[in-house]
Amino acid sequence: MQMNRRMLLLAGVVAAGSAGAALVAVTRGKADDRRPDRPEPSSRRAMRSDLDVLFRPGSEFVLSDGVHGIIDVQRAGRLRLPTGRLIAADPSWLPSWQRLGIAPYTTSVPAGSYLVTLALVRFQTDRPAAMVAAAKLTIRDAPVSTWELALRPGEDLATLADDEFFGVGVDVATVCLFDATVLTVMARKAEEQPQIFEVWQGDQPVEVVDAESKVNLIAFQSGLGDGHYPVWIGRTAGGQVCCFLVDMLIG
Repeated sequence: MQMNRRMLLLAGVVAAGSAGAALVAVTRGKADDRRPDRPEPSSRRAMRSDLDVLFRPGSEFVLSDGVHGIIDVQRAGRLRLPTGRLIAADPSWLPSWQRLGIAPYTTSVPAGSYLVTLALVRFQTDRPAAMVAAAKLTIRDAPVSTWELALRPGEDLATLADDEFFGVGVDVATVCLFDATVLTVMARKAEEQPQIFEVWQGDQPVEVVDAESKVNLIAFQSGLGDGHYPVWIGRTAGGQVCCFLVDMLIG
């Protein structure tokens, strides 16, 4: 299957793949410490009608410059969520989490241990051998019926223009996922031992574990490096959360 990612389907509002569904474009922005996790306007747009296509191994992937790659799906580990309150952030921002307003998403899930998988684009060119196109935290193994933008406290879709989104700001080409219960612990580790969060290759995610609580963090590369990336929530037809998906807007 060939994919050309020019725009994103803003679901939550629309059923994935439904006839006559309205397409709402969102722009890719850039991280900014002065306005953390706020969208910054950009002329580059990306859209696709099915985010799940990124996790179909063997699918052909076409970048905007015409370079072809193949999708490979890799397990990144199991993420422990003792409170079910997920945080996605750049680890270098964690020491300043209060100032930057880093907080868990308003949608929580049952406490548990959940699989994180990476959608990798593998190239046979001079590009990186494996580039992360998306990361998915699977909560429930079920078909996604609708997608919606993940929000944190104080974020309101009504405040966004059609070409904006709320997302994860990235300054060190890395995104990490973890439970809210270890926010202060991971913030301290990021300040004292920033090297333990370093991810050197797209297909080599990093796990950091809090020795006391055994709650972990999983870090992975952002495919295009620094920037601003949306996080989507996939839901079943009955409204249950299937997954969280960090989209790297490659294409």
